[in-house]
Amino acid sequence: MCEIVQYDPTDLSSNDMYAQYMRIHKVLVGNRGARQLEQICARLQDERMPHYLVAAGWAAAESALVRNDVGQVYRLGLLDTAEEIWRRALGTQEYIEAIAPEESIDYSQKFRTALDLAVLPLMRGIVEGYIAPETSEKVFLDCLNIAELNAVHTDLAQKNRNANALAAHVGLGYECNALLAFNRVRSQTLFVIPAMARSDSGLYHRRQTHDLLVVNQRHGTLRSVTPVEVKSVASARDRARYDALLVRGKMHLSVEGKYFPLDTLRAIAADYAGVATEEERYIANTATVRFMNMARDYYSGTALGKLASRHSVTVFRDGERVRARHPGLARAAA
Repeated sequence: MCEIVQYDPTDLSSNDMYAQYMRIHKVLVGNRGARQLEQICARLQDERMPHYLVAAGWAAAESALVRNDVGQVYRLGLLDTAEEIWRRALGTQEYIEAIAPEESIDYSQKFRTALDLAVLPLMRGIVEGYIAPETSEKVFLDCLNIAELNAVHTDLAQKNRNANALAAHVGLGYECNALLAFNRVRSQTLFVIPAMARSDSGLYHRRQTHDLLVVNQRHGTLRSVTPVEVKSVASARDRARYDALLVRGKMHLSVEGKYFPLDTLRAIAADYAGVATEEERYIANTATVRFMNMARDYYSGTALGKLASRHSVTVFRDGERVRARHPGLARAAA
């Protein structure tokens, strides 16, 4: 199906189009940038390795979200393209995991691609100008199922003493908890989706690195997009590096004594199923309220002009208010 090679995320020499994609600032582009993304997609969509295909799919999806100079049918076609490419990426990743040596496997990649596919109905709703309540419900449930499958693989990695797999699944587990904690309210105007493929790489524009996007939209108009970086813990270096909203999984998405991502995930799942204990409701609600309050406080900060484009709805902000109101985010004195 494809030649199995170890993927080095710092090596962009093998594909010029992929390198071009990764060098773009980690913000939603404008119309001109969107046309560039479509050219990148056209050049990458016939590649075989999953990381190229994921980037190609995101190039098409991002263009669909932002272009206001073309019609709805054209934009929905771009989302169809993204879906087809991501499905191929998912199949290829599963094939690689079945035959490749452990050092060649990106253990979280297939779950991340599955999440991209899971939130596609929200993107379609944005383009169509209306997100139905049942769409928000289905997206939440699909993301919950993916998070629960990732938790199963977390347990297997722990039992097999596979440190690389464990780190990948735990890190993704906290990101899933953040997405689910926010999207529990099933809002059609304010919700979280995974960030674009280039956003998670620190190779270029390191301060812009992030995992998730808080999307504020109304009737298909993107009013704001807030970048979020999720860390299980955050060192002093991390706290100084990121200009996105920084969320610490063990501190902000957990309660005392329940720090493993499965603890919060289990609580969210039980609450969704209507069988939560009082403690589980407390855990789920705490994660939701904390994350939403952090997003609100970050949004109230001053825009960082040097990281923002007048053509983009993505805005990085001064996080001083977040650092003042939420523990564990203070930066070391210069």
